[in-house]
Amino acid sequence: MKRQTGSVIVSALLILALLLVMGVGYLAQRASQYRGVRQTAAGASALAIAEAGLEDALGKLQKDPLFPPHLSAEEPVFEYHEDFAQVDGSPLG
Repeated sequence: MKRQTGSVIVSALLILALLLVMGVGYLAQRASQYRGVRQTAAGASALAIAEAGLEDALGKLQKDPLFPPHLSAEEPVFEYHEDFAQVDGSPLG
């Protein structure tokens, strides 16, 4: 009887170990999928911001022939930026 009880305990532990390994594998797969979705969304957001920037610059060039201003020795670099926000008002980018 003791021998049978011992084999049942060993079998139960092996099954639990197998279930644990399967659970950890499943969680790792889900985490990987989540990272992929997050990276895809970030890429789509970056592309949309880049396209909006190009459209903005094109509009400014078409409306103002002096855009961007001529550079001088005092200001050798022209900088231009705009802040973007999501629909809820939180910063984007």
